[in-house]
Amino acid sequence: MPTRTNLNILIVDDSEDDALLLVRALQRSGYEIHWQRVENRKDMLASLEAGPWDVVISDYNMPEFSALDALNVIQKTGRDVPFIVVSGAVGEERAVEIMLAGAHDFVVKQNLARLAPVIRRELGEAGFREQRRRDEEQLQLQAAALDSAANGILITDRDGLIEWVNQAFTELTGYTRQEVEGRHISILESGRHGERFYEGLWHTILDCRNWRGELVNRRRDGSEYIEEQSITSVRRADGEISHFIVIQQDVTERVRAAREREDLQRQLQQAHKMEALGQLTGGIAHDFNNILGAIIGYTDLALERFAPGGEGKLGEYLNQVYRAALRARDLIAQMLAYSRGGGSSTQVLPMEPVVREVIKMLRSAMPATMEFHTEFAPDTSMVSIDPVQLHQVIMNLCINARDAMEGHGRMDVCIAPVRDLRAICASCHRPVEGDFVQLEIRDTGTGIAADVLPRLFEPFFTTKPVGSGTGMGLPVVHGILHEHGGHLLVDTTIGEGSCFRLLLPALAAMEVREEPREYVATTQVQGHGHVLVVDDEPRLVAYYAELLEAQGYRVTGVTDGREALRYFRASPGDIDLVITDQTMPEMTGASLVRQLLELRPDLPVILCSGYSDEIDARGAQELRVAAYFQKPVIAGELLARVGELLNQSGEVDE
Repeated sequence: MPTRTNLNILIVDDSEDDALLLVRALQRSGYEIHWQRVENRKDMLASLEAGPWDVVISDYNMPEFSALDALNVIQKTGRDVPFIVVSGAVGEERAVEIMLAGAHDFVVKQNLARLAPVIRRELGEAGFREQRRRDEEQLQLQAAALDSAANGILITDRDGLIEWVNQAFTELTGYTRQEVEGRHISILESGRHGERFYEGLWHTILDCRNWRGELVNRRRDGSEYIEEQSITSVRRADGEISHFIVIQQDVTERVRAAREREDLQRQLQQAHKMEALGQLTGGIAHDFNNILGAIIGYTDLALERFAPGGEGKLGEYLNQVYRAALRARDLIAQMLAYSRGGGSSTQVLPMEPVVREVIKMLRSAMPATMEFHTEFAPDTSMVSIDPVQLHQVIMNLCINARDAMEGHGRMDVCIAPVRDLRAICASCHRPVEGDFVQLEIRDTGTGIAADVLPRLFEPFFTTKPVGSGTGMGLPVVHGILHEHGGHLLVDTTIGEGSCFRLLLPALAAMEVREEPREYVATTQVQGHGHVLVVDDEPRLVAYYAELLEAQGYRVTGVTDGREALRYFRASPGDIDLVITDQTMPEMTGASLVRQLLELRPDLPVILCSGYSDEIDARGAQELRVAAYFQKPVIAGELLARVGELLNQSGEVDE
């Protein structure tokens, strides 16, 4: 610190001469002195206010105002000014007393040469005290700023023991300062990150590099939160790390919102993909159903004319073709239902064929290290459900079981009746009572944790890695089952596997009406009337013509809607019934129907469709058509409906 050459001195003394002696002694030491003398409390207070003063020098013995009084005045004002007592003969006891009271030094008048060094020393110490006070104030200011920061801040030693935390930290974590000071920072760990994660973190910060990342931590109450954390190392003068400063920013809501946006984006992409798939499937379905219509139709005719009753080898072969074509028809219907999200309805059916179909599909995609075992009770009742939705439910549960086994294990799929069941549904949590058909899907996988079970059926909740699951499988299962009066039971053991029991109400035998799947003879009572057949597929027009003509009808076939309209307009009274396709290149069936019915409102029209975005059974009803058939059309059903519409009692004029 540079040596001071000028001094502002306040002298407390009742003697002007003694004050001058002090000033001259200091001047001889090289100081330029600005000084003032006071001798009572009032003047001293006024001078202190007028200051500033570098040092206060006080005589010890004064008649009305002592050195102790002067020291007391300074102390009450709170000023840190060196206070030096200069006096003549004073006993050692008095000198000790004044020093203990707070005087910085005591100089006897007989040794004034000592005064300048004492002042020089005290000015230096006063400067250090002032700097220390400023440093402390700065530290307090910084500490207040850190404590009021919005982000959590904690300081640890080199080993990770917490030494200080701010208020935001306590609000974020739920811990008080007293609860965490002296404890290791690992008390915040959630268990979501493995040892390698923390090894990499410590390697970075011990290498004096800043670490920044996102991690999941745990609050005092056990709840988890996501934070963005940065860690900075603090080094001593020798370069060794002494502390770490950790800054935490709670990003839980931001991350959740981002994940929700990503989920919505994936759903939108999936919707677009499914829309494109639906358009592609629809085009295929239309053409394929036309082909199937010809296959089924000509098989009908072959059976009718060359193998009556389906007898003999030819009848057996043709029946196989017929059943395969019906299976292809159902497959196309299922493709449409999956790609377009609809197109099927509730039916009474056995559960076993659908389960077998799902298992057959899954086997081809399963590794050889996984086993399938099935058990189907013979006396199982029918159920009422949309078969496509049942397929979806079983597929979801089987895929979950497959994923839980991670490529190794055994899946058991069993169907059995359950009578007088009393339980609580795992998804709706309502009582389950009565008779059910139970589908049990059991796996030898990892099992389901207790804290996960209550959330199994929450939309978008999944324990699978990002990108491996949408969290919608089980919610869809819940929705489909409960829509059809069903329920779910779940049993699980960690490390041993899980069992999902799908329950659907069992139907009484009188409720069941099976649809025939074998060939039905097309022989009908001979009909009468003129039928106009419209379809852009020539093979179908030829088939319908041969089928109807064999029953006695007169048939006119055209492959274009506009041509059909022109033909009808030429002689509207000559046509007794129209059979038209819906999807045609120049004019749709719906458009043709509207114009035909404007010309003849009483005209019976049968509308057929292989696939259409524009028309379905309800739309056909709104068009006021007499009948609607989904292609491929079964010959017997078509002939029966034509016969009803043309009234085979003979009311149709020839």
